[in-house]
Amino acid sequence: MKDKKIMIIDDKLYYIDKDIEFIDWYKSIKNDDNFENIVRGYVINNKIILFKGYNFSYDKEVIEVAKKFGLLIRKKINQDLDIYVGILPGVPGEKIEGIVKIGEDELKGKREVKVIKKNINYDTKPLLVLKNDINNDFILYKLIKMTIITIFINFIIKIILFSTNIININSSSEYFIIWLQFIFLGITAYLYIKRNKYAFILGVVAGIFIIFSFHLLDIILGIIYIIYNIDINIISKMFDIVYMIKNKLIKR
Repeated sequence: MKDKKIMIIDDKLYYIDKDIEFIDWYKSIKNDDNFENIVRGYVINNKIILFKGYNFSYDKEVIEVAKKFGLLIRKKINQDLDIYVGILPGVPGEKIEGIVKIGEDELKGKREVKVIKKNINYDTKPLLVLKNDINNDFILYKLIKMTIITIFINFIIKIILFSTNIININSSSEYFIIWLQFIFLGITAYLYIKRNKYAFILGVVAGIFIIFSFHLLDIILGIIYIIYNIDINIISKMFDIVYMIKNKLIKR
């Protein structure tokens, strides 16, 4: 992209107005494998948008960097623009939009960014700790998309297993498990669309039923889907690593 680019490396602000890929720019400054953890951003559409990772997400570190370097970035580009963290998912070519706006008083360090959460009191520690925030539009979009993709892949896997006679067509228990898989996946997708807090649990249960088919492809798909429902960042980091390896191989 030809828009102005920003990177914060070792607590220093770097700025460039040049048509160059972020990873190539980073390698010219520091030649290591820490690119995915670097906070970077664009000055685009009259906004300053900071993010990290190949999925353009944000976390506490990105928010802290935005608050710390926001005024310095404005001074560097000589523009008094709004500052955002994270990029909303969309179709390539569409207008890029930020997810969370950083307030003016937060840039001056007067207070922390407040995240509103429901107060839930547990008498005991939960058995399963879910790290996905269903109130985050970016994460919710990813979960809905992943659930739909899982339904499609599961359908393809079942066609392959039936056509190769790996699944016993005379087994009522096999059919029962398969029906449960698609029912729970469908309910999970619906609950995510409705922002229901129990969607994560139903997603994990759907993944368990997929594993219960006890075929290799089902086991792999079920494990990936369970992990994704618990914390999408684990899978995202795996994809980031694969993407970096691919880029290195291409450059060779």
